[in-house]
Amino acid sequence: MASGAFIAATLTRKGNDPGGWPTSEFSGVRNSAATAVCTELTSGSGADMVVDENYPTITLLKAKDSNGNPINYVVSGGADKAMFTITAPVVGATLDCATVKFIEYNIIITRDAPLEAETRAIVLPDSQPNPGDYELPQDSDKNNVYQFQITATYADGQHYTRDFSVQVSNVNEAPTITSAAAVSFNEDSSAAVLDIASQDPDAGTVEGNGLTYSITGGADARLLSVEPASGILKFRAPPDYDAPTDTNRDNVYEAQVTVTDSGGLSNSKLFQITVVNNPADDGALLNVKTLLQGAYDSNSGLMSGDLNALGLLPPKQPYTAAPFNYSGTETLSSLVQEATGNSAIVDWVLVDLRTSPTSIAATRALMLRRDGRWWMPRPARPTCTSPM
Repeated sequence: MASGAFIAATLTRKGNDPGGWPTSEFSGVRNSAATAVCTELTSGSGADMVVDENYPTITLLKAKDSNGNPINYVVSGGADKAMFTITAPVVGATLDCATVKFIEYNIIITRDAPLEAETRAIVLPDSQPNPGDYELPQDSDKNNVYQFQITATYADGQHYTRDFSVQVSNVNEAPTITSAAAVSFNEDSSAAVLDIASQDPDAGTVEGNGLTYSITGGADARLLSVEPASGILKFRAPPDYDAPTDTNRDNVYEAQVTVTDSGGLSNSKLFQITVVNNPADDGALLNVKTLLQGAYDSNSGLMSGDLNALGLLPPKQPYTAAPFNYSGTETLSSLVQEATGNSAIVDWVLVDLRTSPTSIAATRALMLRRDGRWWMPRPARPTCTSPM
């Protein structure tokens, strides 16, 4: 640096290190150009450093001496020397520094979210876990402190050796949803659509144990729910293939699910659930609209939804007593009760499907919507279906 030049430097203390070890990083501007302080092996006898897990760069080394001659570096010793490599500066790079880094292998780390504190590492053939992963330490003592030695050789033949100790600090990492996005689901079923599986690199720590799930988007988000702790995805009301309620009526329901760890990190996936037809449950398709005289408003062409708005509609079909003596178990779901606009519900009706004026083939308790369309409460009876 020229005499009289100014440099701004920033000192940062790593506050998330569980052992409380301080570390520092220097960066700034010298004469309006980005710069960094490169380490010289000739100063000091050793170095204790702290790095965040899975961050490959350990330190920067001065690449040239004061005369502009290159300095040659090698990892020359230490219990964990095999875990490190030194790369020369890239030609034309802003910073003329060699870089000390962890070596990198190929590895897939998986964690099944519902299984607490369980970690499984799947190592590809002829490979091993990367050093620098806090959850899978690769140092000789398996305590996340890596010991190694670097030797520098200068143009005049002088050799300098320095010992390094690198403490890997634990850092929260975002979980990932691993379940396939495309799911098939049988119509008229109240079973779970999917038990969502996730991976969290922080398995076995407080970060990894607190996974929660939520629905955060998707065209049909209102039609599905997810259990926050277990990730069980379900329809709020069983879907009917013959009367789809998804946004574009193609029987493919879309919902985005987000998994979040206790540290606030999250990842999302958009699920597409295809409802599969059950031919044995098709019944008769009736294209019918029914308007009740007392509730009908001739100006709007719609019926009034005041009974539901006031909470006066019974949640279960009301026709069990004489003279109807109907034994069906149709029940309103919260999804039906929350419908608005033309789809808002008006009242219960009891419909007979007859083969003749005196012969009843099937009976069904239905809910009318404001525009006269039928809404099928559940559980369904496979006898009649109304287009949505």
